Amino acid sequence: MRQFNSGQRPWKLVVRPLVAWTLSCGAILGAPADKNIRQRIAEIAQSAVGWKGGHTSVYEEEALRRPACSFYTVGNDARLDTPLVNYAVVGDKIIGIGDGETVAKILDICSHDAPAVWSAEIVTRYHRDLGGGVVIRDEATKPGLPGRMSEAGLTFIPPTMDKNKLSLTFLLWDPGLNVVYRIHATQHENGPVRVEKTQVLPAAR
Repeated sequence: MRQFNSGQRPWKLVVRPLVAWTLSCGAILGAPADKNIRQRIAEIAQSAVGWKGGHTSVYEEEALRRPACSFYTVGNDARLDTPLVNYAVVGDKIIGIGDGETVAKILDICSHDAPAVWSAEIVTRYHRDLGGGVVIRDEATKPGLPGRMSEAGLTFIPPTMDKNKLSLTFLLWDPGLNVVYRIHATQHENGPVRVEKTQVLPAAR
């Protein structure tokens, strides 16, 4: 089995097929390149989501940046009811949300020596079987959650890998439903990332 290597703003994701575009060499170097990348991501998002009019904003999630990889959240001020979308620039590709193979590709290239919380963010943002949510990074992410879990006989855990780094477990909060799930993600040799999603707490009254 292959080892499962490993900014935060609340978000939702639009479930879309894997999308990858090759960038020109000039579009991945220097400050002007960053502007070019953002413009291309905006164009891709507008086409994929079907946004008409308004201003499309592209924000880099700097806390997720890795060597050869950067990550962006995209929104449109004319469609505030539309979930934000996420794109990764991996080498010379722009990648959107997809299946377990999409997530495996991002992790294989970008995750060297990254912590478990980083991997949890990537799995959440780019695996269509999750479709978004807020990773519970620590006890301060959602005040009151550790106490509720204790009352229910459950143990709070931050994003955690097993000792052999073959699997990843973390808690995920759905702000719309106000429900907390436990996510267990695994990856076998040369295979996709598979996720299991189990509700651990119902919506708080």
